[in-house]
Amino acid sequence: MLPKRRFSTWILGLAATTMLGGCGVIARSVAEQTTGTISPSPTEEARARAAWAYFRASRSGQTGMVEAISGAGFTTPSAIGDQIAATIAADRLRIIDRREFDDTISATLSFLAAMPLSNGEMPARFYSTRNGGLMDPPNAGSDPGWSAVETGRLLVWLRILAQRYPVYEPFVTKAVARWQTCRAIDDRGQLRRALPGAQGFVNTPDSGTGYGDYAAQGFRAWGETVSAPSVDAGGATVSVEGTDFPLAGNEPLHSVPLALLAIEFGWKTPQGASLGRERALEQQLWKTQTARWARTGIATARGDFRRTAAPYALTDAVLAAGYPWSTADQSGKAYPELALVSTRAATLLTVLHDGAHAKLLKKTVETLYDPGAGWYEGRYEAAGSYEWTRTSATNAAVLEAMLYNHVGPLFGKRKPLGPVMASGNDCALADIVRSGR
Repeated sequence: MLPKRRFSTWILGLAATTMLGGCGVIARSVAEQTTGTISPSPTEEARARAAWAYFRASRSGQTGMVEAISGAGFTTPSAIGDQIAATIAADRLRIIDRREFDDTISATLSFLAAMPLSNGEMPARFYSTRNGGLMDPPNAGSDPGWSAVETGRLLVWLRILAQRYPVYEPFVTKAVARWQTCRAIDDRGQLRRALPGAQGFVNTPDSGTGYGDYAAQGFRAWGETVSAPSVDAGGATVSVEGTDFPLAGNEPLHSVPLALLAIEFGWKTPQGASLGRERALEQQLWKTQTARWARTGIATARGDFRRTAAPYALTDAVLAAGYPWSTADQSGKAYPELALVSTRAATLLTVLHDGAHAKLLKKTVETLYDPGAGWYEGRYEAAGSYEWTRTSATNAAVLEAMLYNHVGPLFGKRKPLGPVMASGNDCALADIVRSGR
């Protein structure tokens, strides 16, 4: 792993208390801005420029939004988070100049300020990059519902943006003030989603993606209280490559969301509490994937990914629904022949871990990019062929991992945040805040 380079910092005070809607009040604290930049090596620079090329090539001239999947014509809250993350990383890595940085960030904030909300409550799961309207792919104009888990990554990077670049903080808070976040967290502190049904929108627990722990940090970054996931009281376990994992809930276990907790948060919540349970689980997953490589000779980096043909979205998991080494679509149908060495998972893992397996993973994916269009999703385990699809998630991960390798966790030094968006189900508070009463 490359040595981390330290750089000088300046502390800028933000002595203000800002009223923020979406169900609550933000008690603004002093924010820290780290103003150093990084000088990547020539090899790093080529790879970083390839990742940024995705964001240039996939950005809509009409809305300024980057496609979640190249050619798909839509973005998502998570992909908008990717766009902000990639832009900040590209700025700090000196891949773009300040003019391009400001142009990209300003277009993103302009979109967030005006975008229609799903059911008038929260950012929708999908937006057209052509006209910014709601869509439920491939149906333009349809409200697809919203997801707290999908919104979590956007909240993470809006917070980082506001902390690191205070000039944008008023626009960030105005954008988030529109959201009815009390609908996204229930009285037990669990994340929710609202999907369209025959009788209107149905608000249910938001689970099944593996990203719940990660998304929770986005809400916590803005002062919300989100509960840790419950542990199965029965204590049943499944052994995978000699490591026991709890058989609890319906969350697939794979490396990407946990690796992001390390790279972005340094295994601490935005308030500074330890994420020790999550760290231990990530270590278990790495140990298990390394054991599989030692047993089979197959480089193993498990994560979710996208494809150019059906099934279009798959999750490679160490364990899912009780099945070890699961490769399944969103319905749970298995496709073991499509197991992938994920570029995103491998890139994140190789900046967190050392050893022979990490070195092999790096070599397995290090050439999987088009210099003018971005990084591909990965290499299939069965034959070594490329999955040529390009996504905002994978290309943002390349830039994030490179920046982390130089500076450490990206969230920045934590300060007491205070309540921002009051949880619960009484959305009347949002109306009071917006009216100034």
